[in-house]
Amino acid sequence: FGFPNTTSQDEITTRALGFGLNILTLIVASLATYVLLGATSRSLGNVSTE
Repeated sequence: FGFPNTTSQDEITTRALGFGLNILTLIVASLATYVLLGATSRSLGNVSTE
């Protein structure tokens, strides 16, 4: 992972947790955007259909 040899186990764990949280945040944000866009396009489609 490119950690210096001087890093302690706690620091490595903290970095790993932070990295995981960043990925989770990206996934949640992407899903939220996808759902919002999907809902918007569906409502627009329903309005134009009716």
